Amino acid sequence: MGENNDFQADYVKIGKALDGQGGTWKMPASYHVTQLFIGGNKSKLESPIFKNFRENKQVDIEVSGVIYVPGKILTAICFPKADVENEFPHMTLMLGNGWAAKFSNDVLI
Repeated sequence: MGENNDFQADYVKIGKALDGQGGTWKMPASYHVTQLFIGGNKSKLESPIFKNFRENKQVDIEVSGVIYVPGKILTAICFPKADVENEFPHMTLMLGNGWAAKFSNDVLI
């Protein structure tokens, strides 16, 4: 019963954030699916994913599920029509209570 109340409260807060009313939930800086995380690994610069990458290219995605962590994060499990290195492709939809988009990976593992 408490979990349902958490969801209902977050649902209202997310709606307010989407309406520009601020609150504890916010949209990420951008909506995207990371195709290849390079970090400090320069060998990934030779990857076909890197070589074929085009900035701001829009592709269709198929959303197969949504992960919701009460008060923290809302993430879509998705499969873009593009090559992706990530074992769990996803798109961060909303962030709450100081969480960063990078935590989407953590909740999917």
